[in-house]
Formats: sequence, structure tokens, C-alpha cells
Amino acid sequence: MSTLSHSHSHSVLGVLLLNRHSLNTFLHLFFVSTNETTDSLPSVAQTFRGTDTEILSSFKVTMEIVRNKLAGLKRNKAHGVDRVSTNMLMELSPVITDHLML
Repeated sequence: MSTLSHSHSHSVLGVLLLNRHSLNTFLHLFFVSTNETTDSLPSVAQTFRGTDTEILSSFKVTMEIVRNKLAGLKRNKAHGVDRVSTNMLMELSPVITDHLML
């Protein structure tokens, strides 16, 4: 697969994406939109024992961090329940990196 450019239309999984907005919408629908409910989630015990000033309230994810994580994936590994392979993530990294930072 060739490297994809942000300025051209893309075909991902057979879906034609004409611009960054449609790519963003595609990724959102693929990864976020599910029919799951939170009804079956177990309760989680509070384990943080620090003070309010020690709570992690913000963090910064840079493009370099995301790019390095994608580049460090092992190729040809089995996909997860989302059916997205590491090969696909690595090949699409030039296109999806900034979307993964959101």
C-alpha cells in the first residue's frame, strides 16, 4: 500500500473518503459507534490514595508519541475485536496519526 496524503481522496476498506472530514467521520463510526451499553460493566473500586493535587487532570499526546507508538507495532499480529490489523494501522499512520491524538 502506498503512503496516503491528506490532500487527496482516500479509499479505506472500500469506502471513498473525499476529505479529512469524511475520514474523521469514518474513523469515528468505525471505532466509536457501537450498540453497547454500560449496564453490564462491573463496578470499579477506588484505588487512588493520593490528594486532589496529585490527580492526573491533564496530559499531552503529541504527534511524535502517536507516530512512534504506531511505528513500534509488530507486523502481522492478529487483529483485535475491532478487526483492525497492525499492518493497517502502520500503513495508514500518515493519515490517522492526527486523528488518534483527539
